[in-house]
Amino acid sequence: MATEDGSIGHGEIRIGDTVVGDSAFGQRGGRVKDPFGTIWWVVAQVEDVAEEEMWKRLRMPEYVEAMKVAQETFDAEMTGRGSGRSSAPVRTDG
Repeated sequence: MATEDGSIGHGEIRIGDTVVGDSAFGQRGGRVKDPFGTIWWVVAQVEDVAEEEMWKRLRMPEYVEAMKVAQETFDAEMTGRGSGRSSAPVRTDG
């Protein structure tokens, strides 16, 4: 919907597949692909998570699975392969 000066004031698109979930980092978000092939990430910070809590969560099955799904589906989408790859976060500070 255009405004009087010609800029876009509101727009809607119909989207296909979405990936939505909560992260170990305190974020809730999702990924969508618009009809033009652009991938959009929409993320909101829903809580502040201390670093030690984040690493604890990254070992919890529900967060591991959410990250795996996000990585694998994104990798498949970007590479055009039928399935994607994922990898677990690695702590490098000891």
